[in-house]
Amino acid sequence: MCALATVGFTMAPLCCETLVDHECPCPVMLPPLQDGETFKASLAYEPYFYVGVALSALSRAREVTAALERKFEGLIAGISTVEKEDLEMLNHLSGRRREYLQLRFRSVGELSTVKGQLKPLIERTQAAMRAGDGMGDEVSTAADFLRLLLLLVLLLLLLLQLLLLALLALRARVAVLGYSA
Repeated sequence: MCALATVGFTMAPLCCETLVDHECPCPVMLPPLQDGETFKASLAYEPYFYVGVALSALSRAREVTAALERKFEGLIAGISTVEKEDLEMLNHLSGRRREYLQLRFRSVGELSTVKGQLKPLIERTQAAMRAGDGMGDEVSTAADFLRLLLLLVLLLLLLLQLLLLALLALRARVAVLGYSA
């Protein structure tokens, strides 16, 4: 059995100097060895969060990226486009993926600053998407899909009724001509 699994390890959040002369979040782990000694291991990382891009703005993702970089110059370490599954989509089990912008930062403080400034804009956009005023393509697409599905079901019911009427007319004609079943 592994000594790490039985004893566990200690982890402390710290900031560490990087090669480009700025501090970044760096968890320090002190895992124990089998003889009881510990060693220090740290890993620098850039905290990040994702921002969903509306389907109507996908073609302008570069413009959105440039606008974010201009507005938050010096706070954002980098922006990249990532495809992920959105579990809030109505048909998320179909495997459809959605594009997100991954905003990376040098520190958690910078992340909190940008997130705080973007939050009101994101909430307004989400409210507009729920209202279905054209900004929320995903919501209107799902509603259109449900309307189309309902229309197809009604069309099938109408075709079944026509088929039933044709069979009844054929049966009446056969009875008039004197054929027996």
